[in-house]
Amino acid sequence: MGIPTIKKCCCLELKWGALIAVVVDFFFGSIVFFDADSERRSINIALYVLVLVYIAHIVCMILVLVSLCVPKKQLVAPYLITAIICVIVVVLFFIIVCIEMGELNILSLVLIIIKIILAVFLWIVVFSWYKKLAGSADT
Repeated sequence: MGIPTIKKCCCLELKWGALIAVVVDFFFGSIVFFDADSERRSINIALYVLVLVYIAHIVCMILVLVSLCVPKKQLVAPYLITAIICVIVVVLFFIIVCIEMGELNILSLVLIIIKIILAVFLWIVVFSWYKKLAGSADT
């Protein structure tokens, strides 16, 4: 069984779905930073790592936008890699926040869970665009 792909996103062509996915990922990428400021050193270190990963991820988002104009699958691959790294780092951040803050900050925990679910869906959309570009290059 392989990674699931989709043929359309929100009743639009996959090209437009990839555009929507990148824009949504850009705007909701900072959702994990909301109300996560803490005096605890471990949370601050994790937050700095998360910011560095997202800076690299934003650069890769720009590459996906370029791939919409210049259909090359090599432009999409870095996004897929950094998106996986982002999800892993966000999950680790979630674990650290759970350990350090307990139930004191439920809103942050809920927003982090929403970000993880959203990131997985957006990754599937962009991965489907990548597979479409790979298929169109072969024909």
